[in-house]
Amino acid sequence: MANHPNAEVTVERFNEIPIPEAFQPYSPLTAVKASKGYFRYSVGDAHHCHMNFAYHDLFSGYGHFMFAQDEIQVAEHPLLASVRELMLARADRLRPSTVEDGAPTPIIIRSVPRTISIDTRQIYGARFARSGDRLIRDSINPIDSPQLSNILAIEAPISTGNRIYTRSEIEKALSTAFSGFRAFILGYTGSFTNPIVLHTSNWGCGAYGGNRQLMISIQIIAASLAGISEIVFYCGADPTDSIAEYELQLKSRFKFRPGVKLAKVVDRLVASAFPWGTPDGN
Repeated sequence: MANHPNAEVTVERFNEIPIPEAFQPYSPLTAVKASKGYFRYSVGDAHHCHMNFAYHDLFSGYGHFMFAQDEIQVAEHPLLASVRELMLARADRLRPSTVEDGAPTPIIIRSVPRTISIDTRQIYGARFARSGDRLIRDSINPIDSPQLSNILAIEAPISTGNRIYTRSEIEKALSTAFSGFRAFILGYTGSFTNPIVLHTSNWGCGAYGGNRQLMISIQIIAASLAGISEIVFYCGADPTDSIAEYELQLKSRFKFRPGVKLAKVVDRLVASAFPWGTPDGN
């Protein structure tokens, strides 16, 4: 590709980062926005971070017959497959695993070229295996001037078999999100004069059957604790106004406000008895 950018790709793997006991907000507060449609990659003056919410064995499905978030991200950033193979060949702790001994180990890949754009509406998930070559080719568009993506990989919460979210499940989800979001900031070597924008969606609410309100709320809490400037939720077919409602309930119903003890917020989330949903098969 004539306009393929030259880039130095960096890969980092972090240990779990302890959550603060209380909410001491950064200035300004984290802005929360909702966007219609599905996950998109943005560029501009801000420093952007795009999420990978996949299996703990990172990029392991890039040759799989399914075509969900992890596989799509590798297809649009083909270099990520080589990143996985390089990590597998190493003998140190830089392994392609976002969980170790039950604790989150977020992985950050910076400056990865995105060379194609894929319209997934007809080939997403299990439909990919049933799609013909013509449909797959028609869904792919080369990017004439590829941009560089920064990717943060953390595993989405998986049910331990409970109908209702337990305290340990909520605490683990919050720890995972905070560790990843804070790691992205700690590993950032650029100027902080530009905002850091986190692009995300319904974390684990498809294949893992997660509760949408709880997963969005936990991400808002984690982003606020970590110092993310702005968090953008891609709502897919869901209404965008629900994001504002969830943010309002965090402040009013769950009392996530400056100075609050995080244990108290978790108490209120547990008491709300959020139910697990049903996996969608993708």
